[in-house]
Amino acid sequence: IIDPEKGSSCQRSATFCPTGAISKFTDKDGTFGVEHFPGDCVKCRCCADICPQQALTLSDEVFAVDLLSGAVERYEMKPLVHPVDDPHQIWRTMKDLLGCDQVYER
Repeated sequence: IIDPEKGSSCQRSATFCPTGAISKFTDKDGTFGVEHFPGDCVKCRCCADICPQQALTLSDEVFAVDLLSGAVERYEMKPLVHPVDDPHQIWRTMKDLLGCDQVYER
């Protein structure tokens, strides 16, 4: 279960999912987020462990109809505070995360 309101739109869960049960998507209109394929999930917890906002919860209830039909859960995310095309995106994100200006880049 993914709570997109609680998340930071980082998509780390998709980056670190070893099975591809969670993957990134970006539509032509700029909408982006993650898609979850319950049938591919092996409950390794990588997604929940890597999420800094604890926006993912693993459920023991998986419905057979979802597995057999190849259901896909689509979660749209809010725009990033610091866009990826900003050359100082990592620095600005760390500054916000740490809550101080004492972040230096080389």
